[in-house]
Amino acid sequence: MNYEIKNKKGDVSMTEKKVGIRDYLSKIGPAVIVSMTIIGPGTMSALVTSGSGWYFSFFWAVILSIVFAYVATWISTKLTCVTGLSPVEALKKHTWGWLAWVLVIFNFVTQFCVMVAQGRGLRTAVTTLSQVGGSEGLSSGASLIITIILFVVIVAAYFLGGSFSFVQKLTSVMLTAMLICFAITFFIALPDIKDIFLGIIPSFPPRWEGLLPDSQQWTSIAGIIGGAAGLYIYVYHGFAIISNNRNNKEWLKYGKMDAVVFTVVLFGLFSFFVFSVAAAVLYKTGEPITGVAGAAAALAPLCGPAAGYVFTIGWMGAVMTTSAGCAFFGLIPLLALMGKSVDLKDRKCQIALTVYLGVPAIIVASFVSGGALSLLTKAMSLNNLVTPPGILAFWYMTSSKKIMGEYKNNFVTNIVIAIMFFVVCFSAYNSAVSIFTF
Repeated sequence: MNYEIKNKKGDVSMTEKKVGIRDYLSKIGPAVIVSMTIIGPGTMSALVTSGSGWYFSFFWAVILSIVFAYVATWISTKLTCVTGLSPVEALKKHTWGWLAWVLVIFNFVTQFCVMVAQGRGLRTAVTTLSQVGGSEGLSSGASLIITIILFVVIVAAYFLGGSFSFVQKLTSVMLTAMLICFAITFFIALPDIKDIFLGIIPSFPPRWEGLLPDSQQWTSIAGIIGGAAGLYIYVYHGFAIISNNRNNKEWLKYGKMDAVVFTVVLFGLFSFFVFSVAAAVLYKTGEPITGVAGAAAALAPLCGPAAGYVFTIGWMGAVMTTSAGCAFFGLIPLLALMGKSVDLKDRKCQIALTVYLGVPAIIVASFVSGGALSLLTKAMSLNNLVTPPGILAFWYMTSSKKIMGEYKNNFVTNIVIAIMFFVVCFSAYNSAVSIFTF
């Protein structure tokens, strides 16, 4: 619907198009790549461990993670739209060249570690899915073969699609399906609403008695927060915006909605459902849950076999989407910094993404011991440890009037970023020792 704005003489001065919900939905999308990585097995592992280990004691951390995910996505969006530069270009132009290299390499290594854990997680999901009904399950060799087949599916779907637009559409479908899986499990479990509200208020020591050692509290909290405000959001998100030709000031109003839809709504509901199911069902077993197999096995007798199947399928979907997301987040900024092509139509880019995902997820993961939940929680803690320098760099750039002009961060945004920075630093410090005990 169009309407005209007239000046005092009655002459038509401009014609504007009224923006409706359909117009907004048609123009959002880049932040779905952020969601596909945040809504993954690493965050899910931290949510399950925290909920099953301390009931709703750490629900406040879930709320913080949703706020932090939005802020991280939004300031990255602002920087790219206002300057027109990719995150790597902005770092090189407005900070120091060496800082860009340090942040990108840290991000590359961290995502590599996360994909090792995800490789273990995918094999675990395949094996667990075959055991939920009470059968013996697949042999180690059979689960490896199926994992490799799923890896080929990931590569074909995400890397060979030819464009980020295709990736965004595919991911939207996958994430919606995952969300439905966890929503079904939530309504089967029906947690206590009063306890959910009590969990919003931080309490130390935890409000409810823990089933896991106190030393693991901050590892779990760091896992929840680390994925939501991770370094990878800052150094990658701008590339998704540029690939959609959205790196201009006119797209900012859509960029804010983009961040809300895919971080606050989609990621928020995902976190709420998974954490609530873990707290409401798994905590009440009285036994700490140390793996996805244990979570599915505990859900089946308490909520019925369907809950175990749905939970495991949701986990498998999370691993598949996030594995591709981690490859994008870890490699694209490095390729750009090296002056290489980041076009998904480029064969060399496709091969590089495939190798970067395949080496950790298939090869290295086959030689690493440890449960998937434990490995993923520690990988997310590692991500938390390297995030503070990235927050500082992007905080500086988006607060500078010289760089951002009228679009620089306002007072409230700066306060939230400051809180995010100190919370991430504190949780990273408390979980640092456990990172190196793979």
